[in-house]
Formats: sequence, structure tokens, C-alpha cells
Amino acid sequence: MELEYNLSYEDSFTGVLFATSQSTIMGKRKFREQYIYPAVYLIMLSILFYMNDSLKGILITIILTSLWISFYPYISRFAIRRKYFRNSGSHKNSDIRTKVKLKADREHLIAIDESGESKISITDIDRIIETGDYFFIRISSKAHLIIPKNQFKESTLDIFIKKLQKLSKADITVMTDWKWS
Repeated sequence: MELEYNLSYEDSFTGVLFATSQSTIMGKRKFREQYIYPAVYLIMLSILFYMNDSLKGILITIILTSLWISFYPYISRFAIRRKYFRNSGSHKNSDIRTKVKLKADREHLIAIDESGESKISITDIDRIIETGDYFFIRISSKAHLIIPKNQFKESTLDIFIKKLQKLSKADITVMTDWKWS
């Protein structure tokens, strides 16, 4: 079975954001930045203001900490997106579309694009993840292959995914409500 599609910069960027959102390291980092750091500052500044008998300072510290904890998820979502967008460098050529061809046989999944050919053992496929707009084929090295749904008839893509799932015995995870947050 074979699939051929064009992968745009936006598709690749969405793949990076998806991988980031699934990262345990990133989850721990967001937790630390949202809760632990403000709690440490709250305790330290409250002790400092308490020693100086400044009730106003304690109240301001509590208010600022509450605001930080409340608004951090919204701020971090945009900051992380901007960071990855700037660091990718590809946004300057965002109109470029890469032609990708995926071939699946009993032993290998072969991905061919402009940069070359990758031969992935079928047993290295960990999971197949379905989101609203994409299929992500997760490989044991934590890399993802990205398949945009909008370039295929639903039946063609379903047949390929079911065949790949049957060959690799990988779990299919449905996350149709996923979006970058």
C-alpha cells in the first residue's frame, strides 16, 4: 500500500506542537513554572514583608501570585508557539510544500521525500495517533510521521492506517479534540 501527499510547513509545525504537547518533560516544566516558582516567591516575599510588618506587601504578593497562576496557561501557549516558530527558521519559506511518499510492506514502512529515503521497521511503530486533522505515526525513537487528512479520501487513508496497524500491531489512539493549548 502506498500514500503520496504534500507536507506543508504548517503541517510540520503542527507536528512539532503536537510532539511538544505530548512531552512529559514539557508537562513538568509547565507545572513548575505555573505552580512551584510562584509558590516559592509567595513564601519568600510573604516572610520578607511579614518581618517588615507590611500587610500591603503581603496582599500584593498574594494577588500577583494568583494572577500568575491564573493567566500562565494562556501566556505560555503563545510564548512556546512563538519560540518554536522563530527557532524553526522555515517560516521564511512557508509556501514550500514537500512531497512525501509512504510505502508499507510486511517488514518496513518506507518514507521518501526530497531529502532522501527512510526505512523504518514495522516493529518500531509504537502508536498511531489520530487527531482532528492529522494522523501521527509515532516511532520508537519518539519521532513522528505526519499524515494530513485533508489530502485524501477518507476510505483511502483508513485502509492504509488499518493495514499499517494490522502489520505493526500498534495501538491507535484517537484524540480528535486535540488542539494546541
